[in-house]
Amino acid sequence: MSNILFLSSTPLHSLWSLGIAAGAFAGQHCALVLIDQRPSDRDFIAEEIAGGMKGPFAETGRFLQVGKKAKQKLANARTRMREVMDYTRRFAPDYVAVGNDCRAEFHAALSVAPQATAAYVDDGAATYSTLADPSVPKSALGRAAADRFRSMIYGVSSERVAYLGTSRAVDEAWVVLPDQVHDGLRQKPLRAMQPEWFHLPVVQAICAQSNLRAGLDPRALDGIQLLLALPHDSFMRAHPQVRDRLQQMLDQTVAAGGMVAIKRHPRSQDMALDLPDRGVIEVPQRLPLEILAPLLSGTEVVGMLTSALIYLQWLGTDVRVATLVLPGFEDDPILRIYRSLGIRTLS
Repeated sequence: MSNILFLSSTPLHSLWSLGIAAGAFAGQHCALVLIDQRPSDRDFIAEEIAGGMKGPFAETGRFLQVGKKAKQKLANARTRMREVMDYTRRFAPDYVAVGNDCRAEFHAALSVAPQATAAYVDDGAATYSTLADPSVPKSALGRAAADRFRSMIYGVSSERVAYLGTSRAVDEAWVVLPDQVHDGLRQKPLRAMQPEWFHLPVVQAICAQSNLRAGLDPRALDGIQLLLALPHDSFMRAHPQVRDRLQQMLDQTVAAGGMVAIKRHPRSQDMALDLPDRGVIEVPQRLPLEILAPLLSGTEVVGMLTSALIYLQWLGTDVRVATLVLPGFEDDPILRIYRSLGIRTLS
């Protein structure tokens, strides 16, 4: 039996970890460990595994973030890395997977588990985007200097890369769409995640309970004909035609006797649409859309240009996905992926 360590910094990574652990690593000794967490952060899948049904995981852990400011990094970075290394030594992983291979915690874990296979796990749009991270120096000399300085702060050697998944530490990558990854990831051995893993009873049960923890009864999703994934309310104020189109879809579906689910952008402050007194449920704002996906069946989903639509199409059962495209956005790179999946475009 192998020891498999999943390092998750976002709810999406926790969902992927759950599917991979239940599917590819079924029967192995798996741990789900949250990293880079603020005290107020909520990860409903990880919370359910830690406090409810463990599913494919033998244990869980959680490490707080270092912080973004220089003062926080000087105060916290080395302590946090020691905590990660101490945990990793005890767990003795044969395999370490992470959704962001620039995370210092990933390199800290590998520093005390050099024999472990290191894997990158799909991080959404960054897995497929051809746009480099502008914060990473373009020259090799600049990157080397930045990595040395970072290593001094964190106390472990690490590497910042312009394209996620391409660090020298990564041995292989788990992705949803192997044919669509950026060129840098094509140089790594790719392992395709399988949608059937996310329809296994244990995964479905944990996703359902995670929704319940967030305040959404998963049974409410059974009769949903239309799910609207709203962009930020400031975007809809700037583009009133988007707001009007979404409002029209909402009103038409409710008038025909259908049920509509509304999911606001995580950072929206207001509800941009006028909601009728019946026929509508609001998905908790802090609940990631991807966690809904394995539970959706026969639903039409409409949103804007976001990687969440990719996963809703890929994970749902008979889910039909469409995206609104404004004039001037017709060449957005994510549309290439949408077209390959059969996601429709609406104007």
